Amino acid sequence: MTASTVAVYDAIATSYAARRAEMPPRLVQLAQRALAIVRRSGADPIAIADLGCGAGRDLAFFEREQPSAVTVGIDASAAMLEAARPRVHGRLVEGDLRQLPLDTGSQHLAWACASLLHLPKQQLPAALAEVRRVLAPGGVLAVTMKAGTTEGFEPNRSETWAEPRIFARYQDGELATALEEAGFSRISVSPPATDERGETWLHAIARVPDAPAAAR
Repeated sequence: MTASTVAVYDAIATSYAARRAEMPPRLVQLAQRALAIVRRSGADPIAIADLGCGAGRDLAFFEREQPSAVTVGIDASAAMLEAARPRVHGRLVEGDLRQLPLDTGSQHLAWACASLLHLPKQQLPAALAEVRRVLAPGGVLAVTMKAGTTEGFEPNRSETWAEPRIFARYQDGELATALEEAGFSRISVSPPATDERGETWLHAIARVPDAPAAAR
């Protein structure tokens, strides 16, 4: 994420938290789907990392859905993390999605909702490699991206209080290829769908391959 984009989120953290207090139904469905996959793996406790956790809305949801989970939220904006603190119980860490401050193989579920899209496209492979590194064998990545083909600074079309931020938009095949090239398997990318604010999104779930039988 560029320094200017981080600065925007630092400036709008309080109003952002108030305006985005509830997860939209389609995100709830994606989160529940990802969590169900991890539950079936038998992991206990489940380790969940919210990558680009913002003001903590989604991390708080996971904590309600899976009270025994060990959670961590990572964001580049210190002000967003401060806004998240009253809402979540887990660790909150200021960090870079391209160099995650997490141990290798330590997470069962990585949630990247509208966060990786703030990286220039040329930096996505490094970020996805980091996500794969921190996920355990069989671990799940759930990611949302804005749909499209453009890359660059955009004004916020659905809100009036945000300065331009960098956005990289993806087509469904492009996102699936990036996930495959990063070593993920069992990749599922939804068709583009428009949300209540008029933005068109891709939702994807991908998994780290299971450990070989002899290594389990």
